[in-house]
Amino acid sequence: ETELSDRSIPDDTVMKAMTVFILSLTLICLITFALSFANKFTLMQNLFETTSAFGTVGLSTGITPLLNPISKLLITFTVFVGRVGILSFILSLYTTKNLNKVRLPKEELSVG
Repeated sequence: ETELSDRSIPDDTVMKAMTVFILSLTLICLITFALSFANKFTLMQNLFETTSAFGTVGLSTGITPLLNPISKLLITFTVFVGRVGILSFILSLYTTKNLNKVRLPKEELSVG
């Protein structure tokens, strides 16, 4: 059981937090490695740029203007996902069309 400040935190909230953490870490690692393959900068510089972009912090090591156009697009995408939220972004990709937007209330009928 998870507790914080003498309160119990529901398991589904803990699972959501872990999901956000794992998805965010995965995205940061993928973008960092993509930048490492596309540019001549060190892994730490690329990791700093990616993490700063995802957190929308505004810090930089000064390599952003020197990145190639694809890398700049990756950084821009990372800023967007970091600002919107990773779960919101992923859920926006998987929208389903619901034809019945209005549901009528159910009523119990006595039969017999």
